Amino acid sequence: MGGFQRVKPLALRGRAAFVGGLLGAAVLLWQTYGFGREFFIQWTFFGFLWLIALLDWRDGLIYDRIVAPFGMMGVFLAVLFGTLPLENALFAAVLAGGGLYFLRFASHGGMGGGDVKLAFCLGLWLGIEGVAVALFLAFLSGGILAFCLLLSGRGKRHSRIAFAPFLAFGAMSAALFADSLLAFYWGLLR
Repeated sequence: MGGFQRVKPLALRGRAAFVGGLLGAAVLLWQTYGFGREFFIQWTFFGFLWLIALLDWRDGLIYDRIVAPFGMMGVFLAVLFGTLPLENALFAAVLAGGGLYFLRFASHGGMGGGDVKLAFCLGLWLGIEGVAVALFLAFLSGGILAFCLLLSGRGKRHSRIAFAPFLAFGAMSAALFADSLLAFYWGLLR
């Protein structure tokens, strides 16, 4: 488990990827929100997720040392700025974390404990609708990659795949497009 282990610094390529990702997110968010409070909230969200994804890809671990402040910041922003009703954030966190914990239990450890904690924190940031979109996109994109790896012979049925990059992708997409995606999906059901 990641726990409060010491996190090895990213190598030069990893640092370049981290800075490049932050700069790319800054440009995208600046064009979307302008330069204000919402920009900084979303940029913080993207920065944490990008770092967590890079470290999980490299180490196969999601570190509590990074996830704990990420979750606390989600609660802090919900309370201080009213980004989300606190009860919505807490309920979403319990549902997302509990859902992934159930998958961890059912898969006999196939889902990592760090993924469970990250899903809990995503609920604190995104709320019920946002975290539902994030988890859907994470499982969809992770499933597509796993299928492609199996089809190409580069992966086996029990191969481990870092899931935090997919959770990060789903969460970032939900933060930007949750309303549009939900409207699209509800439109399909009518």
